[in-house]
Amino acid sequence: LSADEVQAYLLHLLRERKLSRSSINLYGCAFRFLYGTVLGLDGQTFQIPLGPAPQRLPEILSRAELVRLFAAARHAKSRTCFRLAYGTGLRLSELCRLRVEDIDSAADRRCIHVQQGKGAKDRYVPLADDVLETLRAWWLSHRSRPWIFSAARDPALALETANVQRWYHAACEHAGITKRGGIHGLRHCYATHLLEAGVDIYSLSKWLGHNQ
Repeated sequence: LSADEVQAYLLHLLRERKLSRSSINLYGCAFRFLYGTVLGLDGQTFQIPLGPAPQRLPEILSRAELVRLFAAARHAKSRTCFRLAYGTGLRLSELCRLRVEDIDSAADRRCIHVQQGKGAKDRYVPLADDVLETLRAWWLSHRSRPWIFSAARDPALALETANVQRWYHAACEHAGITKRGGIHGLRHCYATHLLEAGVDIYSLSKWLGHNQ
């Protein structure tokens, strides 16, 4: 295929198949790797453009909506996942792979040790009293190891992220919450509400695991 034919195919994905720009860019990166790295063609003569993906601000749930979301959770596991996601700002993958040994409940520590988060970085996240009580209540009824949230089919496996996303969307629908986005939105709520409460942005970025 020529460069023009590849570009025509990318336009087809955009105009006819109605794919998002981020999905189209995945195709474009694959073409660039094939033609540039594998076949060794010059990028100046064989150009494959990538389009900028639109940037949207996240839609933040209000505190009233959070109350409705937690109340609409179908079972204790989903409710605990939602409360922990909002109370700690953990990414979904970090939440699902959280181990019992990662929780430090000592009075002078009260934190979660996130091991090998995004970018293979460790960090500590402070653990509020109400979040710790939520974890303790879950632990009293579900003493599973090594994971805080294990898979239903096999306790030795960590909870699958797709399950939590399904629980979240089902709870939003039941609670009448129409704001777009998945459970990652609870991480945005965590950050926004802490900023509104006066937490400095440097500390918050550390807790979230962002690069400085």
